[in-house]
Amino acid sequence: MVTKEKQELVITKLKDGTVIDHIPQGRSLDVLKALSILKKTKNTIALIMCVDSKKIGKKDLLKLNNFELGHISLGKIAVIAPGSTIAIVKDYRVISKCQAAIPDVLISSLRCINSNCISNAKEDITSRFKVVSKEPLKVRCHYCERTFTGDGIVVDV
Repeated sequence: MVTKEKQELVITKLKDGTVIDHIPQGRSLDVLKALSILKKTKNTIALIMCVDSKKIGKKDLLKLNNFELGHISLGKIAVIAPGSTIAIVKDYRVISKCQAAIPDVLISSLRCINSNCISNAKEDITSRFKVVSKEPLKVRCHYCERTFTGDGIVVDV
């Protein structure tokens, strides 16, 4: 009789930092790029891809050692990986946990693809988008008032 051994992936606990869990399969690299994490830290980053998940089937996971996300980062994660879970860890304990949810307004998270928009000028203007619809995602630029969906939505890197 042939038996299948169940293999488990063992990932060590994080002492201090951020865990981004339930990232849709294949989107973790997009999250890393959008958050510019590789440019901001020299600390350890664990990137786990295509892991079985009871919640979403297959998922990616990021463990960021000694790294805390800012408010703008949460909006970017919500656009790239809606439904992801973000946990802040201190001394091996989760001190806060939230789900990445798209807010009503996205500030400094997206870039307007209208080349004539004032937000793309050389002036120091913060991008601002009103969320018209969350499912499917549809946003309107505060400055030029153009509406974007799907591939027209560009996360600011």
